[in-house]
Amino acid sequence: MPRIVNPLGSSSAKICIVGEAPGQEEDASGIPFVGSSGKLLNRLLRTAGIDRNECYITNVIKQRPPENDIDRLGEIGLTLDNCVKELKDELSHNSHNIIVPLGNVALQALTSHSSITKYRGSILHSTLIENQKIIPTIHPAAALRQYEVTALMVADFTKIKRESETPGFESIPQRIFTINPTYLNTLDELERLIEEPKELSLDIETNFGATYIKCVGLTDNPLTAFCIPFISGKKSRWTSGEETQIWKRLKHLLNLSTNYKIIQNALFEMTVLYPWVGEISSVYIDTMVAQNLCYPELKKDLGTITSLYTNEPFYKDDAKEGNYEDEALWNYNCKDVCVTLEAARTLNQELEHFKMQDFFHGYIMPLQKLLFRASMKGIESDIPLMQQYFNQVVQKYQYKSRSSSI
Repeated sequence: MPRIVNPLGSSSAKICIVGEAPGQEEDASGIPFVGSSGKLLNRLLRTAGIDRNECYITNVIKQRPPENDIDRLGEIGLTLDNCVKELKDELSHNSHNIIVPLGNVALQALTSHSSITKYRGSILHSTLIENQKIIPTIHPAAALRQYEVTALMVADFTKIKRESETPGFESIPQRIFTINPTYLNTLDELERLIEEPKELSLDIETNFGATYIKCVGLTDNPLTAFCIPFISGKKSRWTSGEETQIWKRLKHLLNLSTNYKIIQNALFEMTVLYPWVGEISSVYIDTMVAQNLCYPELKKDLGTITSLYTNEPFYKDDAKEGNYEDEALWNYNCKDVCVTLEAARTLNQELEHFKMQDFFHGYIMPLQKLLFRASMKGIESDIPLMQQYFNQVVQKYQYKSRSSSI
């Protein structure tokens, strides 16, 4: 019968770390996280400036499952449900500013969410312990198999250290969205953005084939956003005259060189919008490209970028879970533009830190413009010169072939 591995640390520690279950070395020593996973955890904690000795460390399951397989808990007289109930009783008597679930089992026990790769780094409310702040991250055992995720874990633990100073949720942004505006409200907002040159974050939502545009999100402030819907209830939101005027104002806004456009995956947005507004002027930061330049080993999707550079909890499934109904899609669109602008400001600082600002703004973004123009208009070619080069290559190849056969 495996031994019970009891928690370690003070019940009033600011940070509580919750793993899945003890492994072989933990079973032998009676101490949580002392094996290879524990050694990696210790190193990641130190990198983030967290002292393990000042943390409370426990597991959802206190005994080692047969061959580390939690589906075999019944063989040692345990059930996962009972283990979760015992964890609730354990943590309800403690006082922690933040609890850190490591991996899917702990995440689901504490929040009812089931995808650690989606929710890692998010500030969440616990469904197990009332008013308890949660930030999950990847289990060190998974990081041993996929070492590149340790960079994400360091980022998560850095956020955890910062958030451990207080038990509250004040750092989650309280954003204000304007969705389904009237025609006059839409024109007024576009006019305001035209008259006030500054950063402008842009995002569009389309159908799955990107054959039509459902809505356009805009913001110049990470805490507010404005969504212009073009489809509502699967029908056109505006009269033909109103839609024409809106697109005219949008074209004017997006063609201005006096505001800096901030876009995630700008080539997609630029391509889809091209028939409506022409070439978008002054794209300052493509956050996807900036992320890839700064951290090529990490994913560059907006979900990952959001988790690294903002305190917005994971939301990228919101529109899908809302069955892509109007209000769900419009709110999703607004969050996209807000987090893109917020992340861009931090990414610009990262570019400066890595001394790549000049390279990014002086070469990468101008190259993106050039590639976009080439994809839209093609490249002017000198056909006779191309034929001349072709003939020269053929002649060299034939000469080398004859030489090698002699």
